Amino acid sequence: MKALVYKILNDRTLWVTTVLLILTLFVGHIQLDDIDIQTILSLLSLMILISLYEGEGLLKYVALTIIKKCQTTRQVQLTIFLLVFFSAMFLTNDVAIITFIPIFVVIAQKIHINAVLPIILLTVFANLGSAVTPFGNPQNIYLASHYQLQIGDFFQMSWPLGLISFLFVLFSSLFFRSSNLELEQLTLDLPAIRPKQTKLLIAGSFVVLAGLLHLLPIMVSLVVSVLLTLVINKKRFLQVDYELNPVSWSNFQNLRGFTMFSKEVQIEAVTMYLQGIPPYKIRKKFGIKGTDTIRNWVTNIKELGIYGVNNASRSKTNYQYSFKIKVIKWRLDHKASLPVTAKKFHIR
Repeated sequence: MKALVYKILNDRTLWVTTVLLILTLFVGHIQLDDIDIQTILSLLSLMILISLYEGEGLLKYVALTIIKKCQTTRQVQLTIFLLVFFSAMFLTNDVAIITFIPIFVVIAQKIHINAVLPIILLTVFANLGSAVTPFGNPQNIYLASHYQLQIGDFFQMSWPLGLISFLFVLFSSLFFRSSNLELEQLTLDLPAIRPKQTKLLIAGSFVVLAGLLHLLPIMVSLVVSVLLTLVINKKRFLQVDYELNPVSWSNFQNLRGFTMFSKEVQIEAVTMYLQGIPPYKIRKKFGIKGTDTIRNWVTNIKELGIYGVNNASRSKTNYQYSFKIKVIKWRLDHKASLPVTAKKFHIR
């Protein structure tokens, strides 16, 4: 416990991002319900699980076992490309990059190939792979949670990108020269694997992922990830990227909190607008991003009176997935602003 407290107190990244997060609370109009607890708990349970995989060396073991079967340099590069691409789907792009690039650097030295371009491609493929699943990166976790996307809905949007990216991975290997490998060139030391702990980790991973996919309560995922760490390796608590949560939440604030304005602000802004005060002064005073927002308020109040005022403290309205797609398609087709789109479909 002392070691964990020491790590937190001495983690500069964690403290810098926490300070930045606090500063965002004083910029714009932030509501308490802008904090997406589902996303934060999802990230925490995923980071704990990832820390266990790194500690057990399971990814490295699987990668080296497969690579040792390759017979040409091209097969080695394609294999590592595919490993990065698919592992990023389940264990995030960062973990895929951190795990496989060091492995590839060692292998590249053994088989005498230039590692610069393949490493660049590994980074690209990790990010492409992570974009395919709802838990491939923090942004996807947030989007799936905030818009209440089921796994089928998410894959309906992501599979074209996944398919194109997969073909890109396959064809990219063709641009590298292929040479036969000697047996001694791929003499690689496999990390020691603990069978019982590995089986327990894999079984627990399904429970954690079920929570990320909203098939189970997210608290179940968090509890399971904590219990797995206590049973398998308690020291891995010290290696969890705790700073990711404040970083992610401070970024997510840009998507949620800064568009919320109280009734009083809207009424005062509309009053100033009708008095002939230039819109840029109104925007500057209240931190409003666009003039269309003010005009939308004016139109709503003229048409509906006090009922046309958007309530910043209102509860979140849930819309069907098909309706969301319809709205997005209309906005793209008509190149409309957010306020115009909201008015068109009566979204509050």
